[in-house]
Amino acid sequence: MKWLGFVGAVLLAAFIITGCGQGTSSQNTSQSGGSTAERERALDERERALVFAANEQAAMKRCQAYCEAQEIYHRTDYKREGVLQYAQTLKELAVLELIDQAFAKAEGNPGQGVPVAGYCFKVLKAQAANAYGGKKKSYLEDGKMTLGYALVGYPSQYGISGRDTLVISGSGRCFQRIWVRIRRKLLSG
Repeated sequence: MKWLGFVGAVLLAAFIITGCGQGTSSQNTSQSGGSTAERERALDERERALVFAANEQAAMKRCQAYCEAQEIYHRTDYKREGVLQYAQTLKELAVLELIDQAFAKAEGNPGQGVPVAGYCFKVLKAQAANAYGGKKKSYLEDGKMTLGYALVGYPSQYGISGRDTLVISGSGRCFQRIWVRIRRKLLSG
């Protein structure tokens, strides 16, 4: 049933973009009083909103898939070090086919990853004091990521491929915000 909501949103957006149900174009011009350029700008904004929504939904699904992959990875000592740990890179998860290769290639700091559906991702190895849970902590212990995990997803081209930055952690809660300054800080550390 979840897909029905997404499909419904896409159909509604297509309905709005094409101007269905608003009469003929000559009626639209006389009723709206707007010029062709104004209507084209409005159409561009609607199309951009549709692209943002689709990209952000795809990124959110990838964040959820990351959490599932991390939980599976954590059940087995793949590195044979005697410690159950989480993967520190998306590539580690892709090698085991827990996520797809395109997702793994989208990992990196701004300008480094190959975007997938307009988004890039970065595995976080610590949380800030204002994160869910309320205290600053590292997920690393003796160089192994045993204390948790988090992932940030950010638009590869802010304002073109998306606006929202997504953060998901081991709690499974996905936070979605238009974070310009916070996104820069998260990605720099």
